Amino acid sequence: AAALAADQMAPRVLAELTRRFPSLGKGAGEAGGEGPVKAQTLAVANFRPLAEEKERQLAEGAMEDVLTAALSTVPSVKLVDREKIRLVLKDLESKDLQGERGLLQLGTLVKADALLSGFYAMEKGRLTLSARLINAKTGGLLRVVEVEGHLDHLEEIGQRVAESLAKSSATGNSA
Repeated sequence: AAALAADQMAPRVLAELTRRFPSLGKGAGEAGGEGPVKAQTLAVANFRPLAEEKERQLAEGAMEDVLTAALSTVPSVKLVDREKIRLVLKDLESKDLQGERGLLQLGTLVKADALLSGFYAMEKGRLTLSARLINAKTGGLLRVVEVEGHLDHLEEIGQRVAESLAKSSATGNSA
């Protein structure tokens, strides 16, 4: 397969999210979400690679752990324990509940107000991350965060996502 240029990765990530979660964001406002991100209990769900080749994937759980660590510094966010999320996701997969239905069920089971999930692409030492903050009760899209950075700086990528979510929470912006 031909290598993707960095400016081609974000549209591919967005197209994949739209394909896998067709109802996310329907009925959302022009700014790209339901409304401001408020203090909430947040579950960091799975982030999936767009590539099937193992050499273009992070270690399982790596992106989720990086994002959880970064988000732990945001005062307005109470995080659901990663081990609890892993156990619930494993149970949901065994019941063949995946995709949007599985995410909403995860939110209910771990008593989260919101879920953070998405996809990433790795190319030539860079990572493009597309994160979606989803209302755990309605499935509505609250916020979209797209970040690109060097693979050697995953913590910085996670911190940029956390800062973006914290900024939108503090300012009441939903985009």
